[in-house]
Amino acid sequence: MSNSDDGDSSKPMYSFIMGGEKNLRSGFQRRNDDTLTLASQQTVHYDTPDVCSCDEYRPFWISAINGDLMIGKGLIVGINVIAEWTDPNPFIVRSIGLFTSQQILGEWKVQIEVVNNLYDGSFSRCTTDYKAVLDILFSKEKTSLLQCAALCDKLLACIGFNYHNQSCELVELSPGVVTQIPKNQEDGWEFYSKCYRYNGACLWCYF
Repeated sequence: MSNSDDGDSSKPMYSFIMGGEKNLRSGFQRRNDDTLTLASQQTVHYDTPDVCSCDEYRPFWISAINGDLMIGKGLIVGINVIAEWTDPNPFIVRSIGLFTSQQILGEWKVQIEVVNNLYDGSFSRCTTDYKAVLDILFSKEKTSLLQCAALCDKLLACIGFNYHNQSCELVELSPGVVTQIPKNQEDGWEFYSKCYRYNGACLWCYF
């Protein structure tokens, strides 16, 4: 977990360790910056023998609230805590990443909470080059596809986005009942729709 949302490695960072030291210990590391000196790092370990397994998936949760760091087993945050530590100088967590130690093979499954029991955290792309013409929330140039999706992800009103050559348009539904998404053919544009779990399908180009 990092204090940066733009990949700046010089910002403070927490590492949550599960099954470290040959699956014997779990814990935390706080890194102040990217100097990698011993003075810039603080590590706290707990004995957790065989906490990970090569033969089955095991769910874990992590939490970092106001400097109170916790690791636990299972799917319910706060239950079955296996490691905890309070950072005396906490920072705001702005981004998160996952990795497996060097020369170790691992697989991760990430649970994504559904926003208002609707959006399941994924997008689908229309199979044509049609540009969905809805109400545009805002446009942004020089934006990657991932950045465009992340912007739409944060806004509940955004139902999808148009993307072409680093141009991003976040779109929302017009007021009233819409039975078909109006569209204009503009070569090179692709429309990405949010997927809605309880509707059973993604929006795509039509309802």
